[in-house]
Amino acid sequence: MKSVRIGFVGAEEPNLTEAMEFDLGYFQPVMESLQEGMEVTDNRGNVVYVNQAFTRFTGINPNDWIGKNVFEAAPHTPLVQVLVSQQPVFSTRAEVRGLEVMASAVPLFVNGHMVGGVMTWQPLTQVARLQEELGQSHTLIENLYARLQQVAGAKFTFDSIIGTSKATRTAVETARKAAKADNPVLISGESGTGKELYAHAIHQASRRREKPFIKLNCNGIPESLMEDEVFGHEKGAYPGAIRTHIGRLELANGGSLFLDEVANLNLFIQDKLLRVLEHWEFFRVGGSQPIRADVRIIASSNRDLRAMVRDGKFREELFYRLNNQELGVPPLRQRREDIPLFVNYLMTRFNRKLGKSIKGVSPQALQILMGYDWPGNVRELEHVVERAMLSANEPQLTHKHLAEYLSHVSGGLMQAYDIMPMKRMEEILLRAALARYGDNLEGKKKAAQILNISLATLYNKLKKYDI
Repeated sequence: MKSVRIGFVGAEEPNLTEAMEFDLGYFQPVMESLQEGMEVTDNRGNVVYVNQAFTRFTGINPNDWIGKNVFEAAPHTPLVQVLVSQQPVFSTRAEVRGLEVMASAVPLFVNGHMVGGVMTWQPLTQVARLQEELGQSHTLIENLYARLQQVAGAKFTFDSIIGTSKATRTAVETARKAAKADNPVLISGESGTGKELYAHAIHQASRRREKPFIKLNCNGIPESLMEDEVFGHEKGAYPGAIRTHIGRLELANGGSLFLDEVANLNLFIQDKLLRVLEHWEFFRVGGSQPIRADVRIIASSNRDLRAMVRDGKFREELFYRLNNQELGVPPLRQRREDIPLFVNYLMTRFNRKLGKSIKGVSPQALQILMGYDWPGNVRELEHVVERAMLSANEPQLTHKHLAEYLSHVSGGLMQAYDIMPMKRMEEILLRAALARYGDNLEGKKKAAQILNISLATLYNKLKKYDI
């Protein structure tokens, strides 16, 4: 607050009463709306005005205080200091009618003459309460950001994706191209193929990598709560809405929102999501002000969305918006040559987790793993390897450790090997040998020896099968 100069045209030495008569009608609504107590005096210290907050804090009737002289009635307030020095005083502790307050005061000037002074103040109890609430708000915000950092970061990159098969390389190449643009991405694939891993990697390789990556499992939230979870709600939007709730879309501002299994969204939510993709804004539940949405949508589905569009269960416009860039993640049975890499990775991970030191898998066990169709894909493979390692006490996993978990297919597997094409069996044996002995020169020498072929023949076969 600065010294106030009022351009009053009148007497050479106007008094505050004349100024007040001229200006009070204009300023009084403002002064009455202040939450701080306020009193105004003339240049002799006579009180000429107090606002409603002054009366509320002190309990003094304005008529009992107006006309009093502050030099006598309140000689230790900043207002007296200002009237003497003609200089403002800011944020100082004082006492007003028995109340300890934080006060500021300034002189009032008209045509270069000081005609009085004004003081505003708040009880320290109220200031302390406001500071405490502010501190709590800061703590809440800090905790929110800390929590957001824990859950909102993409954890995986393209380097996290395991596999060297042609199907895997094609999927990764498509995903890298999608990451460079800023359009929505639709990731399709069976359950357990790693669609979420690709979503993380796309975000990490995009220009939004420093911003939040927010995930929403559309299959894991009741339909009645989905609108709230996606768009948030305003305080008082419905009974029980005691505070504003920020939805996932708003939390992802500037970053990416991953809608896992988007096919589970109902048609109403699909319509609202389509509006976001068309106009880049949305409304919270119960809200009347649009909120800007600077968010990239990455969606996934294990269902045939085209069939759902034909059946009227998925909005055609939304499908084509999401399908601007389509990425198909192949099932594990279409990239069997990646299985040894997955198994090695999983065994290293579970050795640490389980406190084991299992070195590898037997050729027969690897044949079983590579021959199984894995309807649950990588997720099922992970489960089987962990359970097998948990029960194994030998230095190597064998077919015996897998029998319990793949017993429903073990007979079929061995029968399938009897009629498997020789080229397919040869490829499986080559991969099993390299998985056991390693793919360096010494490992290849041992593999050639155990397979009873020359090293040159081994290299020719590896080239033949693109291993």
